[in-house]
Amino acid sequence: MWAKQLIVITLLASALAVMPPCVLRAQWVQTNGPSGENVTSLTSLGTNLFAGTGNNGVYRSTDSGKSWNSVNVGLTDTQIVALAIFGTNIFVATPYGHVFISTDSGNHWIITSLNESYITAFAASGVNIFVATYDSVFVSSDKGVSWSAASSGLPRSYIYQFVFNGSNIFAATPGGVFLSTNNGESWAVTGLIAEVRSLIVHGTNIFAATTFDGVYFSSDSGVSWSPSNSGLPPDTAVNSFVAIGSNLFAGTNGSGIFISTDNGKEWSRTGLSNEYVQAILSSGTDLFSGTATDGILLSTNNGVSWNTVNTGLPNSDVYALGVIDTNILGQFGGGVFLSNDTSISWRSDYFFPIGTNINAIAVVRTGSLTDLFAGVNGAVWRSTDNGMSWQENGDLVNLNVQALTVSGYYVLAGTDSGGIFISTDLGNSWFSTGRLVDTSISALAVIGLDLFVGIQGHGVLFSTDTGETWKTVNTGLTDTNVNALLSIGMDIFAGTENGGVFLSTNYGETWKAFNTGLTDAEVKTLAVTRSNLLAGTYGSGVWRRPLSDFGISSVEQTPAITPLQIQSYPNPFSQSTQITFTSPDAGYADITIVNLLGEQVAMLWSGELDVGSHSFTFINTTNLPDGMYECLIRMNGSVEKVGIVLLH
Repeated sequence: MWAKQLIVITLLASALAVMPPCVLRAQWVQTNGPSGENVTSLTSLGTNLFAGTGNNGVYRSTDSGKSWNSVNVGLTDTQIVALAIFGTNIFVATPYGHVFISTDSGNHWIITSLNESYITAFAASGVNIFVATYDSVFVSSDKGVSWSAASSGLPRSYIYQFVFNGSNIFAATPGGVFLSTNNGESWAVTGLIAEVRSLIVHGTNIFAATTFDGVYFSSDSGVSWSPSNSGLPPDTAVNSFVAIGSNLFAGTNGSGIFISTDNGKEWSRTGLSNEYVQAILSSGTDLFSGTATDGILLSTNNGVSWNTVNTGLPNSDVYALGVIDTNILGQFGGGVFLSNDTSISWRSDYFFPIGTNINAIAVVRTGSLTDLFAGVNGAVWRSTDNGMSWQENGDLVNLNVQALTVSGYYVLAGTDSGGIFISTDLGNSWFSTGRLVDTSISALAVIGLDLFVGIQGHGVLFSTDTGETWKTVNTGLTDTNVNALLSIGMDIFAGTENGGVFLSTNYGETWKAFNTGLTDAEVKTLAVTRSNLLAGTYGSGVWRRPLSDFGISSVEQTPAITPLQIQSYPNPFSQSTQITFTSPDAGYADITIVNLLGEQVAMLWSGELDVGSHSFTFINTTNLPDGMYECLIRMNGSVEKVGIVLLH
């Protein structure tokens, strides 16, 4: 009954904190609080720093990045593509064709008259503001009051960035670098034809960052270009540039930031590695990096070392955490908090009744839909709008739900006195599995078809037959008071009451402690981001440790099968029906037939599938009664289904 691929979207505590990626990789590092915002752009105006984010608008720091505050009054579109400074004014561009202006350092925003389909690049020089959409360029010389087309000679394609060098304007495009010498009236391609994502003028050279070929430079205004890749990994995708004095920095797609001290002849890696760097900003001698997953990091020594500057909640008692895209719901010592900017700011407007204690959080993704579940004292609550509103879900009442986990389409709940319950219909109804009744379940995890249970004082139990029989697996687990379990691939982690964090790589047969640097061993919850394991503690907030310390490269969520690609013919059917679908990715798949109670009546496939089209035939060989059934396809951490009708 348990699915092969597990979608664990964290039951953890404290906030998703994103921590300095270069500090002591072999030990735990305490975070400053939740962070991890998708930072798309950075700029400065006087002593103020501004960060544009992928979903949550603009943030401002007045203390060199130590703390950030949301400044979105009047900003009706909070997906920020770019920021630009024009005198004392700040402009922001959003992907849905809007440009906003602030004349008071971001306190208030006013929309300009530009209303295009999708804005991709934005820059200002002199009295002119240039905006690129998917297929056009517009220019305004009156602070955005009016706009005129400036696209002659440009391809009808995406423009990543504008750069100005005297009277020359350069545009980075998927088709190369284009140049205008007449304020955008006309454009011509330069000598570099490649996908160019970023440009910078440094000394007498202009540098171009490409998606597949590293860095190029030109010393003759783009007439000719030469590679500048010595020291960069092969085929490096470079996203952004910035300069501090004579030092040139390049932000890459997954390899962190590199520095050149000799005008691009040689590059060397800084202390920031394995990061997706989307934006870089220099402010005096300070270097800021905007990353895809770890928010904003600061270096004050030319990139040798980095620290996060993502002030969120202070260190506190952490009980549970759920991560949904850019939203985090957390149960802290001070109550229930929600962050919709990945922890730069948190609000405690209590979408649950005040005083509600969340014990566990889990997420089910089916296609494009997301359901969030919270286990509380006395019930399970469900949200279908990323935590903005909640309703008590199903008939699981009068039991304290202490653990939740997800196995494909199924939600499993561990209770304090009723054992394990399962829901096959997104929590509308719950059924007792009859497993471990009268046992207080403190943690749950699934690997493939196998179930792990944490019990206070008894450690970890393991079952390979959906809970019919259990085996105690505690060798090396010096603390058997297990608060949390988390599976990542074939590995399983345990968070304990006084013994910290343990890892088993052999289905719990043996455990090894991983606590170097973790000064608070009372771990209440565990969660995983793409590159870090997070531990929520009772008294000192969230700690993180790179997954690479455990031999895990990264955690990715694979796209689900598109519902419209699943078909059944004939349907209704009398003897057999053919199930066909197309998978965009290879992976492990379970294909089963279930009745409306969620009971499996047939297994069509269990094993690896390649990319492409697949067909399976269901033959009614067991004399099933007429009625409605479902074919469930569990693959790559998600579940899709198609209804079928049997009529003899």
